[in-house]
Amino acid sequence: MSPKVFVSYVHSPDTHKNQVRDFAAFLEMHGVDVQLDSWTDTDRRKSWDSWILEKITTTDYILLVASRLYREVFEGKAPSGKRLGSQAEAALIRELLYADRQKWMPKILPIVLPGGKVKDIPLIMQPTGADHYIINDFTPAGADKLLRVLFNSPRHLRPPRGNPPHLPPLSR
Repeated sequence: MSPKVFVSYVHSPDTHKNQVRDFAAFLEMHGVDVQLDSWTDTDRRKSWDSWILEKITTTDYILLVASRLYREVFEGKAPSGKRLGSQAEAALIRELLYADRQKWMPKILPIVLPGGKVKDIPLIMQPTGADHYIINDFTPAGADKLLRVLFNSPRHLRPPRGNPPHLPPLSR
């Protein structure tokens, strides 16, 4: 079964936006059902806040694509009236995380794309104290850690537990 992910990111600059689309296309080509705003049906009017709410609450994972601007938005430092879609996504994700950290922490995955920095992961997502996913390039090897999480495919399996050895006393 294909994991379903929602990609949350800031739409600026265009080079970052294009890189996010390339990342989403890479995931799609490797069996992931990606929900990306720029791939939605744009021939009809929609309520973006309803769309965001539905996608965030129905996907298996939320991929937070780190960038300096995304961290500013996520941490409430975006200017009023700017980056409204990203602010709405960030507010909803913060609320879900605050209300039920045990449920949402494993589902919200900070992503660092090639050329990005771990320090751009929002502080609430614990950039140094919790897992994050560095994408070295858009290949299975370059995204190994993330793909293993999405497909629940551990790198190493625990060996079967055997019986304890017989350990008689050395003296009476």
